[in-house]
Amino acid sequence: MVGFKSIWLLLTLLLFAACVPQTKQTECASNEAFNAALRTCVPVMNGPSSFINIDSFSPTSSLTKYKNDTTPITFDVVISNPYAQTYTVIWERIFNGVPISILPGSPTSYTFAPSLLASEIGTHIISVKIKDTSNNVVDSHSFELKINDNPKPVVQTATITPALYSSSYTPAMLPQIFQYTAYNNGATMSGAGYRTDWKLYRAGVLIHSESDTFSNLGSGSSNYPAYSFNPFLVDGTSIGAYVIIARLTNTLGEVVSENQWSATVAHPALSKITNRDIYSSTTNPGFGAITTAYNGIAYTASTAYNFRPVGGTAGQGNYCVSVLNATGTYSTDSSY
Repeated sequence: MVGFKSIWLLLTLLLFAACVPQTKQTECASNEAFNAALRTCVPVMNGPSSFINIDSFSPTSSLTKYKNDTTPITFDVVISNPYAQTYTVIWERIFNGVPISILPGSPTSYTFAPSLLASEIGTHIISVKIKDTSNNVVDSHSFELKINDNPKPVVQTATITPALYSSSYTPAMLPQIFQYTAYNNGATMSGAGYRTDWKLYRAGVLIHSESDTFSNLGSGSSNYPAYSFNPFLVDGTSIGAYVIIARLTNTLGEVVSENQWSATVAHPALSKITNRDIYSSTTNPGFGAITTAYNGIAYTASTAYNFRPVGGTAGQGNYCVSVLNATGTYSTDSSY
């Protein structure tokens, strides 16, 4: 019985051992590491380049900077390389479709001040590429940087006077004021020499110019350039067609804004004749009637024979007209 029990116990142990899963042990070479995802050994050096990738990057969104910004900005990436494989990192900046090589201080970060790109206003693409030993790009990322021109004063449209491009005046209506409000808009005003240059043209010829230099230099302040339009004070002539130009500029000669007006100075139209008759008190005979003049008889003579319609029986009449306005062109003129 003892022998039978021993045999039974041995068989039970063997059966139990057969049901327990066995852990497979994989031994990797000295230059290899076990990859749990692939369940195999991979070379530590010069292995599959697909294991190299950009794990994260900063900034994660587009940046916008002014061209005079001297505060450094940094673009960086974190590269995942679990098996210490050999790779290279290539940085370049693309502007207007032209790539420019970059040599950053660190393979994974690029730091510079936006002011270095002051002459290249627009959108820049900062590209970083990872290449393996075969010069294949295994991963890449691109950052976007927008360089804007420095803030400049702006003309507030609602303040432009006159509001319309074309206007008409009589000499008696001069002078007229042309003006607007220029908001400094956060611009650096001190030393920039912002001003409005005024130019007056008559028939395309420059006859006068002057400048309004901005005196309110606070970044949130406003300036109020104005021009008194009175060409008679320039050369003694008022009548004509004029163009007034207001150009907002600075010491660098940059044209920030330009406004133009057309102004016509003319005497008002004379009163118009609205009707005409031979006789002042009747419309018959009318304008088309034929009259006869008699030699030796004055028109003003009180006789029935001068300037009478042919075949007519009416007495002497007057050549009369009706006018739209019986007063003169200007209020100081006498009546017609």
